[in-house]
Amino acid sequence: MLACGTPDAVDRYRQAKQAAARTVLEAKTRVWEEFGEAMEEDYRSASKRFWQTVRRLRRGKQYSANMFTVRVGSC
Repeated sequence: MLACGTPDAVDRYRQAKQAAARTVLEAKTRVWEEFGEAMEEDYRSASKRFWQTVRRLRRGKQYSANMFTVRVGSC
């Protein structure tokens, strides 16, 4: 689980994890609502935008190596 398995550290970790999950869920919901609104507003190019989005999602996310950092340290 955690390197410093104190009950306080575990509790803080769980709270941070839940907060992060909540933030991601809210962001995804907001983005999809904006996408739907954009599709409704510009109905002439909606088909093009829809298929561009589908292609982008099918390709998946491509990360570069410098996006990830490793935090090394003691508790």
